[in-house]
Amino acid sequence: MSNLRYIRYSRKSSEPKEKQALSIPEQNAECEKYAVTNNLNITYRLEESKSSFKPRIRPVFDQMLRLIENGAADAILAWAPNRLCRNPEEGGRILQLLQDGVLKEIRTTTGEAYTPESDHLVLQIHFGMANQYSRNISRDVRRSLIHKRERGEYPRMAPVGFDTFGEKGSRNLKPNILEAPLIRKVYEMAATGQMSLHYLSNWLFDSGLRTKKGKRISVSHLYRILTSPIYYGCFYSLGELYSGSYEPIVSKNLFDQVQVALGIRSKPRMNTWKYWTNGLVYCAECGCAITTTIKTKHYKETDRTATYLYNHCTHRKGGCHEHPIGADDFQQLLK
Repeated sequence: MSNLRYIRYSRKSSEPKEKQALSIPEQNAECEKYAVTNNLNITYRLEESKSSFKPRIRPVFDQMLRLIENGAADAILAWAPNRLCRNPEEGGRILQLLQDGVLKEIRTTTGEAYTPESDHLVLQIHFGMANQYSRNISRDVRRSLIHKRERGEYPRMAPVGFDTFGEKGSRNLKPNILEAPLIRKVYEMAATGQMSLHYLSNWLFDSGLRTKKGKRISVSHLYRILTSPIYYGCFYSLGELYSGSYEPIVSKNLFDQVQVALGIRSKPRMNTWKYWTNGLVYCAECGCAITTTIKTKHYKETDRTATYLYNHCTHRKGGCHEHPIGADDFQQLLK
């Protein structure tokens, strides 16, 4: 048995460019088989699901190097060199530990072995090839996304109300047969300006609409739905607005009506009681709507309950200094 204390390190990224790599259980099996065959002493078994294209985003990799630097282990066993790193910074850290003799050996299941005395050029080439492979794939993906956006194909996961269809590389959106009518209806309700986002969120929940993960449509999520151009056939990508080639759920006219309703009343409420002046007059100072409030007061001495009406600014934009006035005085101002 080797006197070296090995760390078995397995890594699998979920990124498309690493789909050809063995899964973590498969890497573990290969490494364990190699360790038994070569009588290696595996002290630590580490694994993580992270990309190695960018440095300083792999906590388990950093843990492995700390174990080596602290003397808890002195060798690494991996399925292949590209499991260790795909970027120059972390490749340099490994090579420096190897040259300094702190890291005594790196072994792979293909039979490669690197020691402080061996030629490190081959290992550097492995790291460099892995890095260049990732760079080439990233460049090709970016080019593919540019053409995809120019064709009007939505480049991300389908939002609520849509499904994804088509072949890989040319997928696009289509309205979901069940969700799209509910999205269209909630747009129509929001366009009236008479219903709060909380009310509309409850309505969607009661109607059976859920997120892609099966959760409730929150008020903030609903606001994003009502303000996203995706639903009238356009989408933003890298800060630029593209015209989609998919079937929209709502018209641009209905979308614009909703934006006006949301702009006039940042928190519109379902009207259960309407006073004739509501929605007709706006504050001269801040431009918000003037609404009516009912105040009820009970006088103990006379055992009488009185009702008073006040008109006041909604203060939706904040910073308004106008004070409430009685409904009678307010009506006099309207004459």
